[in-house]
Amino acid sequence: YDGGVYEMELTRACIHTFATHCSKLQPEITGPDPEGIKAMLNGKPNMFMTSSQFLYKVATIYEAQNTCFIVPILDNFDRLVGYYPVAPNQTEIREQNGEAFLVHTFGNGERAAIELERVGIVSKYLYTNDLLGEDNSALNPTMQLLATQNQGIEEGIKNSASFRFMATVANFSKGKDLAKERKSWVEENLGADSGGLALFPNTYSNVQQIQSTAKIVEPEQMKLIQGRVHTYFGTNEDVLLNKAVGDNWSAYYEAKVEPFAIQLS
Repeated sequence: YDGGVYEMELTRACIHTFATHCSKLQPEITGPDPEGIKAMLNGKPNMFMTSSQFLYKVATIYEAQNTCFIVPILDNFDRLVGYYPVAPNQTEIREQNGEAFLVHTFGNGERAAIELERVGIVSKYLYTNDLLGEDNSALNPTMQLLATQNQGIEEGIKNSASFRFMATVANFSKGKDLAKERKSWVEENLGADSGGLALFPNTYSNVQQIQSTAKIVEPEQMKLIQGRVHTYFGTNEDVLLNKAVGDNWSAYYEAKVEPFAIQLS
């Protein structure tokens, strides 16, 4: 586990579900629209994304990093031709002649700068910084539990699927001879050509198979960990599995999707 919330299955599902529902939002422009923003937002906000993909990307960055910058794309005559979402880990804010600029790096490595006042900022967990939301360090203990849980399940399955024996072997006085005998027996009986049959010579006595039982996380502990993730992202299992209807769906929409839509507006 490297510390990112997008690398775990459960947290990615929470982010993906939110972004998917946000991608269904329909931009509405009222009043005069001399710059053609309505056609731009309803069509292709930039050369790489459709309107739905743009909304999905903004919502994903917002949910995963708690802040998303929306940078206007300008032509050679400083006219607006599109919008592009930028993650905060790809940006830095610099000051030039008393004015703040956002310097951002695109996926292809190219860098650009624009006046900060022209940049849209969608954020949550605003506290110590006026622009950027707090990081997700509060979720780290739960993420570590998720990682440990996954490792425990994997190791438990590996251990329970392996054959182990113990036996008493006569006529061996040196440790190196015993180690050599053990290695030889393993190669002959547990190799790919063994046919699944283990044979013991009469020099072996008290042969016993060691039974391994998989040790995995108990269901109640698993639910507790999942509940902590759901609480952090403001979601629940019904929403993740597309089972939420009626009041349950309305509650999720009003608590999660609608506040994001208002900020994005």
